[in-house]
Amino acid sequence: MASTKVDATQVNTTQAAVLMYEIGVRAGELASSCSGGTNECYALELATSSPSRLHDEVLIEATRQINVILKEAAECRKDQQLMVCDVGGQVMLLWGTNGLPTGFKPVNDVMEIRRLLGVKEVKNAESWSGSPETTDGPQY
Repeated sequence: MASTKVDATQVNTTQAAVLMYEIGVRAGELASSCSGGTNECYALELATSSPSRLHDEVLIEATRQINVILKEAAECRKDQQLMVCDVGGQVMLLWGTNGLPTGFKPVNDVMEIRRLLGVKEVKNAESWSGSPETTDGPQY
C-alpha cells in the first residue's frame, strides 16, 4: 500500500487533523512511522480559541508557550518528524519517519506500544474521570 507523507506542522488546524502512526521493532530496536498504523497521531500545533470558561487566558497563554516549544523541538531533527501520538489515554511526543525502515515489524497494539516505549502511568488518573458531584454541567 502506498503512503502519502504528511507534514504535521503544515496541517490546517481549523480542521480536526488525525493521522495514524505505528511503532516498529527489529532486534530490540524501535522505530516509528507517521504514516500507516492504527493509532492516532495529531497535528503538531495545539488548538486554541477565544477566551471562554473552558479555555481561558491562562490556557491560551500556556498553549502559545507549548506551541513555541514544539516548533523549536521539531526543528532539531530535520531528518524526522515530531509526532504527538496517542499511547492509550495519554499523548507522547515521538520522532518518526514516513514509513517504517526495512526489516521493522509493525506493532499496533497500544498496550504493547506502551510497554515497548516504557510509558509511565499517569498518577491519580482515576481522579480525572469526573462525577456528578464535581461537574457543573455545560455552561457556555
